Amino acid sequence: MRLLDLIYYKFNKKAVDEGMKYIKRISVKKFTAVYIKRLTYKHDDFKIIKQLPECVDILSWRGNKKYLFRYHKADIIF
Repeated sequence: MRLLDLIYYKFNKKAVDEGMKYIKRISVKKFTAVYIKRLTYKHDDFKIIKQLPECVDILSWRGNKKYLFRYHKADIIF
């Protein structure tokens, strides 16, 4: 997967960099509000596990499937 990511970045570097600049400008609270609005639109159940000024973890589920979504303002998370 890493090889495919590198190839994609090489051919779309300008678009990826512009997208990263846009994402870094969005605050965590604003992102959470937009994401929760989309979840309620789809009638999914959700729970905010952790919300800090630099990251948020949201657990959502539909039926038997559970999804953990993590939004963080850093470039790379280890």
